Amino acid sequence: MKTKITICLAAVMLPWLLCSQVNTDNTQTVEWYVQNVLVGAGVAISNVQYNGGSAAVPMPSVGQFDNLPSGADIGLVEGMIMGSGDITLASQNNIGGGSWLGGTGSSGVDVDLAAITPNPIFDECIVEFDFISNGDSINFNYVFASEEYDEYVCGSVNDAFGFFLTGPDPSGGVYTAQNIALIPDPSAWPTLVYTSTPVSINTVNFGVPGSTAGSGANCTAIDPAWATYNIFYTQNLGTNYEYDGRTTVLPVKVPVICGQTYHIKLAIGDGGDGGWDSGVFIEKGSFSSNAISVNAEIANGDFDLPAVGKCVGQVVYRS
Repeated sequence: MKTKITICLAAVMLPWLLCSQVNTDNTQTVEWYVQNVLVGAGVAISNVQYNGGSAAVPMPSVGQFDNLPSGADIGLVEGMIMGSGDITLASQNNIGGGSWLGGTGSSGVDVDLAAITPNPIFDECIVEFDFISNGDSINFNYVFASEEYDEYVCGSVNDAFGFFLTGPDPSGGVYTAQNIALIPDPSAWPTLVYTSTPVSINTVNFGVPGSTAGSGANCTAIDPAWATYNIFYTQNLGTNYEYDGRTTVLPVKVPVICGQTYHIKLAIGDGGDGGWDSGVFIEKGSFSSNAISVNAEIANGDFDLPAVGKCVGQVVYRS
């Protein structure tokens, strides 16, 4: 059991910065959070699904968060959150070394998550939808956090998450469930050059094995350079949110073809067992393209034009 202490300076210098609590809500439908929280400018979406079924229902594992006013605790001010359990766990005070809340405890069958970790996947949370971009790239910012930190780093349990993109690749061929939650190259940072290594407990961490059955060989088997990725990790030393550690804010930027239809799957699950939850925070409105002055719209499950397809020299119309 870990003891954590937060020092709050009331009525002195910047108390609001040091003591801002993370808040969560999961009472709206999954589709509402995607449409009104996640999606920003230059993108139109349709066919939102949750775990392969309707997204027009509230689910404990999908919601929104805020860390007002500055985002000092998790790096993001507000956005959508997905978890391997009830996302309201994130807003609990961090007073112990491992917690979980809700979740079915049942194992999943998602092949894309299974490709990230050799462990069975439990408590899968999968949000997916189609989208059309008005620009030549899709962009968003996220933070991955977990109760598996720091004890289980390089252990046999490795919670899985990923963002899987399918659609035409501007450089040729197609993206086929391409995981775009990849670690930036630390030797090039802050210039954005990606490695081929997915973000996970066993790739982004302190750079040393955890105290509970951790072995550096487990992390090395994923990527021999894993210890150099510690520049993207932050331990939670306070009590303003539950997860014991998190990544820094990581950007996604992927080339797409303007006006073409793509599919994206946002997925997370517990690896190895149904406990010790993980979560992924995605910045509000950051799922966007580099188009200018175009708002994302959704109506009755269809793309709402003319907001879609306004590419340079090209207009795409719905039949």
